[in-house]
Amino acid sequence: MEDLEARVLEVEKEIVRIDSELPHLKESLDKNTDSFNQLTETLRSFEKTMIHMSDQMAGQTKSLETQQKALDKVVKDVNTLKDKIETIDDKGKFDIREFFKKYFPWIVVIVGIGAYAVSNFVKF
Repeated sequence: MEDLEARVLEVEKEIVRIDSELPHLKESLDKNTDSFNQLTETLRSFEKTMIHMSDQMAGQTKSLETQQKALDKVVKDVNTLKDKIETIDDKGKFDIREFFKKYFPWIVVIVGIGAYAVSNFVKF
């Protein structure tokens, strides 16, 4: 009987201990549940933010591609203008060698006529 009383007493102590810890465990469980719910909501919000950022980045990439195409076109136009300006500049230059090559026979004839005319005016 004493053994039974000792066991009952031990069980009663255990019940008292469990009863005293139960509110703390329930409070801790409630806090953990709230934290889990908040974390879940935060992750959902984070997912929405990431999707939004991904959409914005895709739009920026498309915009950059459009700007790159426009820039390539401008560079091509500038190069074309540069080539045209160089061509016009080259045409505007006077090359004396080319001039004498092209007009040498005429120059000889004009110098000959000029020498003849001068020799007729001036008698030595």
